[in-house]
Amino acid sequence: LWSLYFAGIDYEPVVLRPARPEDAIEPLASSASHLVVTIGSAGPWLASRLPPALPVIATAVGHPASFEERQGGLVGTSHYVPPSRQLVFFRKVLPGLRRLGVLAHVADENALRLLQETQQAAEPLGIEIAASRIARAQDLTAAARRLLPEVDGLLLLGGHEIASEVQHVLEAAADWRRPLFAYSEEMVSRGAVAALYADRLALAEEVGPMARQILTQGGTHSAFVQVRTLPIFKIALNVKAARALGLRLPYNLLVIANKIIR
Repeated sequence: LWSLYFAGIDYEPVVLRPARPEDAIEPLASSASHLVVTIGSAGPWLASRLPPALPVIATAVGHPASFEERQGGLVGTSHYVPPSRQLVFFRKVLPGLRRLGVLAHVADENALRLLQETQQAAEPLGIEIAASRIARAQDLTAAARRLLPEVDGLLLLGGHEIASEVQHVLEAAADWRRPLFAYSEEMVSRGAVAALYADRLALAEEVGPMARQILTQGGTHSAFVQVRTLPIFKIALNVKAARALGLRLPYNLLVIANKIIR
């Protein structure tokens, strides 16, 4: 929102209820707004249900493919990190990584996309993926405990739906002395060993200029879906969690890490 403020754009915040995001469609469609800016994974979904004449900027979206839900009138930012980059990074953290367990929540389309891409990227690297698709968040810990004896590390794919179970999965991983890898700095703060993630603050800076450009053009912009990602990523490491697992993090990663939990 501060990016809109510094761009000199007046805005009115609207909070979506997680269980019923559709409640926002009619008020937004009938409002006098010239532009809608959404924050979070619901952005492309909401954009696909608003009138095509109402431009939408969807920010902090998990996967660029989400933007395909609306053909035009939609731009935005994605904190996507290619799974191929993730796997190379995970192997630097854990050089002996040969088999990675991946838990994906089926209610999260981004998680399923990332799982498929992770499986494709793993083969040329000689990494085997042991995947488990979870229908209910409460089944996450049990699925993790089934995978942990058979893998070298564990990766969670899913959004806020699985947040309540993360601590239990961390405890299970600690019992089996297996590192948990993540896609966010927040997960590393909670106890995951490492994450390679996009700089969301840098992505946020794109929103104001995007909005200014659209409004300057009278509310119209290219029919092509435009999504901004970043080629440079950040590193978060949890030395405390690694030490508890008997894992020594490489010095060359420690000196370039953006955040270290000790």
